[in-house]
Formats: sequence, structure tokens, C-alpha cells
Amino acid sequence: MIMVPETLVWRPDTIIYNCISQKEVIDEQQRLVQIKSNGMVTLSNPSVYTTRCKLNIARMPFDDQRCTVNISSWAYDFDEMNITTDNVGSGMTNDNLDFKGNSEWDIKAIEVVTKDVEDVERKIYAELHYIVELRRRPTYYVFVLYVPTFIVTLLSFTGLFTPFNNEGERVDSVTLGLTTLLSLAVMLTIVGDDMPKSTNLPQLGIYVLAEILLVSIGVLVTIVLLLFHQRIFTRFHPRVPEPILPPPSASPPSYYHSSPYSSKHRHRHRSRRSRSRRLSHYTSSTLTQYSSVSSQLLATLHDVLAHLQTMVAKEMFRLKWVKIFDIIDLVCLVIFQCINFILTFCFLFIR
Repeated sequence: MIMVPETLVWRPDTIIYNCISQKEVIDEQQRLVQIKSNGMVTLSNPSVYTTRCKLNIARMPFDDQRCTVNISSWAYDFDEMNITTDNVGSGMTNDNLDFKGNSEWDIKAIEVVTKDVEDVERKIYAELHYIVELRRRPTYYVFVLYVPTFIVTLLSFTGLFTPFNNEGERVDSVTLGLTTLLSLAVMLTIVGDDMPKSTNLPQLGIYVLAEILLVSIGVLVTIVLLLFHQRIFTRFHPRVPEPILPPPSASPPSYYHSSPYSSKHRHRHRSRRSRSRRLSHYTSSTLTQYSSVSSQLLATLHDVLAHLQTMVAKEMFRLKWVKIFDIIDLVCLVIFQCINFILTFCFLFIR
């Protein structure tokens, strides 16, 4: 066995038909060939090839691909040169392969077949086809895109349908929902950069679009609830019951005094009667003043009670509708979170 430079021996003009580019690892002037005593020549040309492969990305990142490497002679037909291998017709699985994948793809199996191809001049050429079955590694896409999208959507629905204060305001919820849509749009941009350009939208892109649509519906529901909230608390007024206090009266109470006297005490009673008249006149004037003050006091109490009852009625009205909106929020939260869980489960585990 001897080793001679590659340029000193005849080399077959085998090429890879579906190759786009080739980068040789060792320069042609430095490569050697092995010649045995029985005439067998062993030639090695380590290179990096870039070949065309039609991908079906409908199930990306849980997809399997089949790529073919076509090896044939450029000038010699079947009568002049035959291309074959010891592994023709056999399927080499991952257990007995010496080939390894990269960070994104695993090699499942390699199948080798030979074909005879006829050209326009009726010449037959021998072709060797290596059919490589690849499986994409989905770990990167799951933990960088699926999981963050799910968590952002989960937190978005929690913020959209959770009241932040006792007044039931929802403006902050709408802002949170719009911010979530922006985040999902950024994730969709990442998906678009990582996937090949194709007319078919991959499964990962459909998932992100579905989450964007789901969050958009949640924001629209929140806006509708905000509109109803504003209309109910500004356009509708509760019925206020009448005050229970009696209406104020301006007429003073009247009194009647009657005292019988005997004839023999008439003279002494006159002086008492005159004093009684003066006292009665003073008492009547005082009662009239007290009655006026009490009427004003009753009127003031009547207005205060009416105002308090109005405030109580408005507060009861507000609490009633806040409770109703809380129930609606809880129902919407459960519905949207269930849809989010079901959607994520279907895209991750149902093939």
C-alpha cells in the first residue's frame, strides 16, 4: 500500500446534483490517495456541502423532514462508470449510524438507493441517492417561544379580569392588554425570523397568532365592560325612598285654661287672673318662637336624612353593580384561561 498525491491519479467526476455550494476542508494539493496491491484506490475528499431540500414546515417545531443527496457522474454514463455502495437498499437507523446531527436536527435514519436516469440523448446514468430522515429538536422553540407566550397570555388574562381597586376601574386593564399584544407581536417576529419563508404557516406561528387573537378578544370584552361600567354609573340613578320623619309644622300647639271660682273669692281671683293673663301671653309668645325653631330644625333634619338616604342608595346601587361586574370578570377569567390551557395543550401534545 502506497500513498500518493491525489493529482497523480485519475479521479471520477462524481458530483452532488442538488448541491448549492461546496467548501473543501483540505486543499486539493494536500490530499493523498491510498493505492493497494490489488489495484483498489481509496480517495477521501472531506468537504462541507450545502444542498437543496424541500421542507414541509406545517408542524414546525415538531416536524420530520426527508432530504435527498443525489450523487452521480457528470460526464460518464452507466457503461463507462457505475456508482454503488455496500449499503444499497439498507436502512441505517440512528443506533448504527456514525453520522450525528447538530443543535437543531437529529438524524433518524439514512436510506441508500440506486437509480438509473436517462437523459435527453438516451444515455443512462447511474445515480446514488442518500435519503436522510431528520427530526427537529423542539427544545429551543418550546422554552423560548411556547412557554413565554403561554405565560404572557396567562398573566394578561389575570390582569384583564382582576379588579385593581374598589371603584371597579378598568382603564389599567385595557393598557395591560394592549401591552400584551405588543409582546406577542414581538414573539411572532421572532418566529418569522427563525422559520423558512413558505406559503404554509407553521404550527408555532399559528399558535402565536391564536394567542394574539385570544388576547384581542379579551381586550375587546374588557372595553365593552368598561363602557357598560361607565354608562351604568353615570346614566342610571337609583330610586331614593322618602324620608320617614314627619313633615315640619309651623302652627304652635294651643292650650285652653279654665278654672271655676266661687263668688266670695271673686275679688281675690281677679288679681290672680290678671297675673295669669300676663303669664299666658308670655307663655304663648315663647311657644310660638319654640315652634318656629322646631319647624326649622325638623326641616333641616328632613333635608339631612334625605341626603343620607340618597348617599346610601347610591352606595348600595354601586356595590350591587360592582358585585355583578366581579361575577362577570370571574366568569370571563375562567373561560379565557381554559381556552388558553386547551389551546396550548393541543399545540404541544396533539400531533
